[in-house]
Amino acid sequence: MTRLLFSGAAAAVLMLGSSALAADLPTSATIVAKAPSPITRSWTGWNAGVSLGARWADVDGTTIAFRGGPPPFPSQATFSYDSTTFRVGGYLGYDWQFAPKWLAGIEGDFAWGNGSKRAEFLQGATPANIGNFSEFKHTWDAGIRGRIGYLFTPTWLLYLTGGGQWQHVEATVNCGILTCGPTVIPADPNNTPFLQTNSTTRFGWTLGGGLEAMFSGNWMARLEYRYADYGTWHTTFGPISQITKDFAVKTNTALVGIGRKF
Repeated sequence: MTRLLFSGAAAAVLMLGSSALAADLPTSATIVAKAPSPITRSWTGWNAGVSLGARWADVDGTTIAFRGGPPPFPSQATFSYDSTTFRVGGYLGYDWQFAPKWLAGIEGDFAWGNGSKRAEFLQGATPANIGNFSEFKHTWDAGIRGRIGYLFTPTWLLYLTGGGQWQHVEATVNCGILTCGPTVIPADPNNTPFLQTNSTTRFGWTLGGGLEAMFSGNWMARLEYRYADYGTWHTTFGPISQITKDFAVKTNTALVGIGRKF
């Protein structure tokens, strides 16, 4: 009996000791790595920004009439007034993200440039051309366009844009005394030298595209290109329509923009 009691007590001590030791050991825990949450951004809302870039003007000027008749030298009647200007502007628009990866919007912008090209003669007038010159200038432009875009990531947008565009242009003609002076046609009292600048704001269509990214704090950056066609401007110069010209005006615009979504 004594041996049985001793054996039972020893077993109890061993069990208590094992329990105490197990209590002192650290409990193991399973660590599950959590994947980072995907970046989600909403493009819906107003946005505004500023832009810097360049405008290339593709302008062909043609003298179609001189003193009521055709130009005396038709082979010299056409001249290219192509020129480039630095362009700075601003834009304001609203976008609507109507599906996880698609966006539609409307945008308006205004920008200033100052490009010009000068010819030291009168197109199709006279070979002498002493004291004569012709000039074409393009200054401010503005537009209202729609755009449609595809979000190939939540923060990167590829888009097309198109709509209506305005371009302000000026043309200058200086007809000197050897071409428009009284000694050329003495019987014509209106044959006098003149310096005249005509201006107009042409309306046309534009089409282009770009790439835009959204960063933290709803800041946005874009690269954009647009082509615009303003048709043909018909204008006359001189006391009694001595020179009539046509200017076919097209532009190419490339810009970098920095803006923010509200």
